[in-house]
This record gives sequence, C-alpha cells and structure tokens, in this order.
Amino acid sequence: MDIHDFMKEFEEGWSNPRGGKAFLDHFLQFMTDETRMVQPMTPTAVGREEFAEMFGGTFELIPDLHAEVHGYTAEGDEVGHVDFDLIGTIGRREFRLTCCDRITVRDGKVVERIAYFDPTPMILALLRSPRAWPKGIKLMTRRPSRGRRPAGAKPAPAPLVKEAS
Repeated sequence: MDIHDFMKEFEEGWSNPRGGKAFLDHFLQFMTDETRMVQPMTPTAVGREEFAEMFGGTFELIPDLHAEVHGYTAEGDEVGHVDFDLIGTIGRREFRLTCCDRITVRDGKVVERIAYFDPTPMILALLRSPRAWPKGIKLMTRRPSRGRRPAGAKPAPAPLVKEAS
C-alpha cells in the first residue's frame, strides 16, 4: 500500500460519523507501535495504544465527528498532504475545522501524521458547553507521549501550532 491507497482508506475511515469504535477498527490496522501522531491541543501520541487513547477520548467528547475530504497531494509514494474539514458537535454546538494532515506511509503502515488546524471553533463549542468540560480537560491533559520518532523516519517539519510540553 502506498500513499495513494492510504488516502482512499483515510477518506473511507472518516466519511461517516460511525463513532469511535468503528473509527479505531478502521485505522488501527494501518498503525504500528512506532506510529507518531502530532496534532494541536493534545500530547503527541506514539504507537497503537496511544493512538487509540487519543481518538477514543476525542470520540467521547465528539461522538459524531466525521470529515469531508476535499483532496490530497502526494510527494512520491510515501508522503501525502490531505485537505479536509472535520465536523462535529460538542453539547449542542456544531463546529467545523479546516485541516491539513501530512502523512507518511511506509510498507503499508503510517509512520507519522502531523495535523495542522486552528482549534478555535472546537474550543468555542467546548467553552459554550459546560457539561462537556470534564471530557475536554481529560482529552487535553492525557498522559504525555514518549515522543519517539520511528527508526528510519524522515524528520518532519515543525507543527504550525506548538505542541504542549
């Protein structure tokens, strides 16, 4: 599987708001214990277990989270950038995030994913939904990542949004 094949899987995995279990069932097959996931507002996740914790917490907070994929570009067979919107509801507040992920795939597995997005619409929905605050705080303060880079992984560009320490 190259980056082009994975982008089809990416769109399939995000296309319908099917909940956290279906999302994890779809994407965990493409992860390894060395996969590195970076995104704003949460500690870096390394490996399948931390990926499951990150997105499990995300779907606890936003059960209807799904994406509209607009397209992607590829740099060879391993690296791609995908342009999409994440749509979800916190409390009764719907939000939309414009996102771009940089994904590196090697031997059919995700080596690294770096997400670029402005979390402001999601933060505003969370702030206006006090009953969701405990889940939001839990998601943003989950245990820190080991932050390891997989062996042989190319250095990634610095995230546009600085990671929490």
